[in-house]
Amino acid sequence: MRKFVDLTILFLTMLSVCGFVLPQYGYNHPELKWYTIETEHFLVHYHNGAEWTAKRVAEIAEKIYKPVTEFYGYEPDSKTQLIIKDTDDYSNGAAYYYDNKILIWATPLDFILRGSHNWLWDVVTHEFTHIVSLQSSMKFSRKIPGMYFQVYSYEDEKRDDVLYGYPYVMAIYPFPGVVIPMWLAEGVAQYMYRGCPNDFWDSHRDMILRDRVLNDRLLSFEDMNHFGYSGIGNESVYNQGFALTSYIVDKYGDDVPGKVFKRMKEIKNLTINRAFKEVTGKTGFEIYNEWKNFITKRYRSLTQTIKQNEVKGKTIVKDGATSQIFPHWVGDSLIFFLSNKGQDYISQTSLYVFNRKTNRTRLVLKGVRSRITCSRDGRIIYFTKKSKPNKYGSIYYDIYSYDLENRKEKQITKWRRAYNPSLSPDGKFLAFVTGKDGTSNLVVLNLEDMSERQITEFNNGEQLFTAVWSPDGKKLAFDCLLDHGRDIYIYDMKSGELRLLLGEKCDTRDPYFSPDSRWLYFSSDETGIFNIYRVSLIDGHRELVTNVVGGAFSPSVNAKGELVYSLFEGSSFKIAMIENCRPIDEKLAEYYDYESMIPRLSSVKDKDFVSRPYQTQYSIFFFLPTLMIDYGTLKPGIYFFSSEMLEKMSLSGGFTVNRLLDRDLALILEVRKWKPTLYMEFYNLRRKVSRSLKIYESYPARTKYKFELIELDVGVSHPLGVIAGVDFRAVYSKYRATVQEWIPAQNIYTNPFSYNYYRGVDFILTWKYHKLVPVINSESNPEEGLNLRLEVSRNYDHFLKDFGIYEDYATLREIYKKNYYWKIYMNGVIYKRLVPAKKITSSLRWQAGWISKYDVDSFFYFFAGSLPGLRGYPYYSIEGRNLFSVHYTIKAPIFREKSISLPTFCLSNAFIGIYFEAGNAWNGIEGKRKVGIKEFLKDSYGVTKRWIKDFKKDAGVELILSGFSFYSYPLSLTFDFAYGFDRVEWTNGDRRNEYGKKLRFYFTMSFGI
Repeated sequence: MRKFVDLTILFLTMLSVCGFVLPQYGYNHPELKWYTIETEHFLVHYHNGAEWTAKRVAEIAEKIYKPVTEFYGYEPDSKTQLIIKDTDDYSNGAAYYYDNKILIWATPLDFILRGSHNWLWDVVTHEFTHIVSLQSSMKFSRKIPGMYFQVYSYEDEKRDDVLYGYPYVMAIYPFPGVVIPMWLAEGVAQYMYRGCPNDFWDSHRDMILRDRVLNDRLLSFEDMNHFGYSGIGNESVYNQGFALTSYIVDKYGDDVPGKVFKRMKEIKNLTINRAFKEVTGKTGFEIYNEWKNFITKRYRSLTQTIKQNEVKGKTIVKDGATSQIFPHWVGDSLIFFLSNKGQDYISQTSLYVFNRKTNRTRLVLKGVRSRITCSRDGRIIYFTKKSKPNKYGSIYYDIYSYDLENRKEKQITKWRRAYNPSLSPDGKFLAFVTGKDGTSNLVVLNLEDMSERQITEFNNGEQLFTAVWSPDGKKLAFDCLLDHGRDIYIYDMKSGELRLLLGEKCDTRDPYFSPDSRWLYFSSDETGIFNIYRVSLIDGHRELVTNVVGGAFSPSVNAKGELVYSLFEGSSFKIAMIENCRPIDEKLAEYYDYESMIPRLSSVKDKDFVSRPYQTQYSIFFFLPTLMIDYGTLKPGIYFFSSEMLEKMSLSGGFTVNRLLDRDLALILEVRKWKPTLYMEFYNLRRKVSRSLKIYESYPARTKYKFELIELDVGVSHPLGVIAGVDFRAVYSKYRATVQEWIPAQNIYTNPFSYNYYRGVDFILTWKYHKLVPVINSESNPEEGLNLRLEVSRNYDHFLKDFGIYEDYATLREIYKKNYYWKIYMNGVIYKRLVPAKKITSSLRWQAGWISKYDVDSFFYFFAGSLPGLRGYPYYSIEGRNLFSVHYTIKAPIFREKSISLPTFCLSNAFIGIYFEAGNAWNGIEGKRKVGIKEFLKDSYGVTKRWIKDFKKDAGVELILSGFSFYSYPLSLTFDFAYGFDRVEWTNGDRRNEYGKKLRFYFTMSFGI
C-alpha cells in the first residue's frame, strides 16, 4: 500500500520555526517553601531563606509606587508580582511587563562597569519603572504581546508518496506590541523620576560617557537603539540612554518621557523619531545632536586642567583586551592580573602574569573571574569560581587553589558562597566574603584545621567586596556598601574592633596595605573621577597619587613602592604602573563638585509584614496572532501561552488553519514542581489534497485525500550539571488517511474510506551537551565550543502493508508490518577560532545514525539531504537505514557591531561562510545488504574504502545577516547556495529521478544574532 504523505517533516518544521521546543534543562528547587507578602499595590513572593530581602522589597516597592506612576502617568491594571530568589550566586533583576511581574535576585550586583548603590532600592525602582513605562506604550494590550508573519516554501523534488518536499524557505518576522529603543527603555529605568534618590548619575556612568566623548567614540543615535555589542558597548547604551534622558527631561520637561511612551502606543508610530517630533517638535535624532554638542563642550571644559597635569604612569599591559583588572604584585617582578583577551564580554576573564624583567605576558589559568591572592613565593594562587551544583541544583562560588609548579587545582570550600579570598602573610588563614539573603559578611578560614570564624555580624543588607591583610597579619581592611558608594573599614583581629577609616560621602574602595605598613592605598571618586589615593596609617595624612581623565582602580604596591593599578582609558581597562609615587596637588585634579550630587536614600523601618503560604497563581493567557503563507496558501492562526508565576507550570500552543481547513495544532504542558521536569506535548496536523484525473469506467474521476497526523509525547527531563541534560519520553503516533472518489460527469461520490497507515509507540532517551564560549553572535556565528546530542530509541512501529477482510463483518481491515527496531542517532558540532583577532572561525559538524532492522520500511529511513544534511541535494534524494555525514565551514565577518538602519530593521553584523560536505545514507555496500562486524574486521580497509567511495559531496556559500527588528528583537537571515558534485539516482517504482549537479538555494529568517 502506497503512503501519500510524510507529515513528520511538516511537524518538525513547525516546531523549529514557531518556537515549540523540548523542555529546557534547569533545576526546579522543589525543596523550597514559598510565601507571599501582600501590600496595597504588590504581591511579594519569596522562599525560605530570603525573608529579609522580601520584607525590604515590599517596603521599597510601596514607597516608590506613587512617584513612578505619577511621573509616567500610568498605573498597572493589577497588583505587580515581585518574585525574590536566592538559590544561586547570581545577581540580576528582570521586568516581565506583559506578565506584570518582576524577578529579583537577592545577591547584590558587583560589576566593574557599574557604580555601587544599595541593591534593593536601585533594582526595585529600576524594574518597576520598566513595568510602568513599557506597559504605557503597549500598542494592543497585555494579552497580545505582538504578532508574527511566517513564510514556508518547499523543495520541488520529493517522493511520489510525499505531499511536499523539505522546506527551503523558513521565515518568521515579528510585529511587537512594544516598540521602544533600548536607550530610552533603559535610560528612563535608570533616571526613574526627577529627584529619585535610589540611583543617580554616578562616577562610573560619567567615566564611560566622558571617555567616549573625549576619544570621539560616542555611540550614534542608531547605535543606541539596540544591544549586541562587545566590551563596554552594551553598558554604553545604558549610560548614554541615562544621560540623554536626563537632558530631555531638564530641557523639554518632566512630562516628555511619559508622553513619548504614550505616543508609541499608537500603531502608526514604529520609530522613536516620529513620537519625539509629535511631543517636542524635534525628532529624536535632532535632540541627540543637541545633547552631543552640549556634553562635548562640557567634558572638554571640565577636563582641561586635568589633561594638562595628568599623572597616570606607564601603561605596561594593553594586549587589545577591554578588561585588564585586579593587578597583584608577587615579589618585585611578577604582576598577576585578570584579562578578557580574545573574548567579547568584559567579565570573561582569565588569569595572566606579566614579567617585568622580560616584559612578557603569559596565560596562567583560564576562566578566573575573581580577584586572586598568592602565597609569598607566588607558587599557590587562591581564587573563587562557581562549583558544580549541589544536591538541590544551587550553583555557588567557592575558593580554589592552583599550584603553579604541578599545575593542579584544589577545591578549598564546598558550596560556601565564598568570594574574593585574601591570604594572610603567614599563609595560615584565608579571609573571604560570604553572603546570603542580600547581606554579606567576612569570614576567616584556618587552612590547617579548616575551621571558620565569622568576624562581622552584618544583617541589614550590607555588601562587602574585597578584604586585604596588613603586612603583620593583625588587621583586615575591607570595603563595604550601605547607601551609595563604598566605605573602607579596618578590623583588628585581636581586639575585634571595627573602625571606619574615612567615612566620606563619596566611593572609597579597593584597599591595599603597603608592604612597609606605612600606607593604605585605595581608589576614590571624591572629585567625580576615580583616582588612587593613599592615607598614612601613622598620622592619617592623605595624598593623591594619580590624576587621570578616565579612572584608576585596584592599587597594588610592592616593597620598592612601585604602584600598579587598573586604568580605564579608551573604552577599556589597562594595567598601568607608577614607579615613584609622589603626592599631587588635589587642585590639579578638580573636576566638579561631585559629592553634592550624591543623594541619600530614604530611611527604612522594618515593618512586621504578614506572610502567608504561597498560593498558586497564573499569568493571564497571552495570544499572538500569526499570518502564515504555507505551500502557497494563506494560513491565519494564533499562538498562546500562560505560566504559573513561579514557572512551576506552563501551557503553550498554537493553531493555524487555511481555506482548505488544513490545520496545524500544538499543545505543550510543562510541570516543574519536582526535581525532574515533566511535560506532555500534543500535535495534530491535517492536510487535504486532490490527485490528478484518472479514467474510471471511461469517465474522468478525481480522488480526494485527507491526511492527519496525531502525536502525543509524554516525557521527563533533568539537568546533569550546568551544561548537560537528559530527557526520556514516550511517543505515540498515528497517521490516518481518508480517501474519496468523485466522478463529475455522473455526479457520483463514493463513500469516504478511512484507514490508519501508521501507528507506533517509541521510547526515546536523549542526552545533550552544550558548551559554547559566549560571544555577541552566538547564534549566527559561534566561535568556540562543543554541542553534542545522542538519541537512543526503541521503536514499536506498525506500517500498513495491505488490506484484509474482517470475516465477521465483510469489511476491510488494515494489515500492518511490524517494524520493531533500535535506532541510534548522534549529531555534534565543534566550533574553533582560526584567527581570533579577525573573528575567522571554523566548525566541524557531523551526524550519524543506525537502524537495527535490516528490512525496516523505507518510511523510517534516515534522509541525508537538504538543510539538515547535504545541502547540495534534495532531502529525499539520499536515504537509508544508516547515515553519516560531515560538514566543515569557515566563516569570516564582513562587518560586526554596525548600525545600518533599514525600515523596522537595523543590520548589525554580516558574515560570509564557505562549506564543504560529504556523506551518505545507505542500506548496504556494493550490493551487500548486511555488513556485520565479522565482515568488517575481515576486510576493514576494503569495506571502508567502498563505503567512502559512495559518499556524496557538495560545497556552498552562505551569507548571514543579523541585527535587530523593532529595536529589541534579534533577527538573523541566512542566504545559502550549495552545489552537489555527484549525480544521485533515485528510483521509486517505475519512476527514475536524478539529483545533484545543480545549484540549490535556501533562505531562513529566525530569532537571534
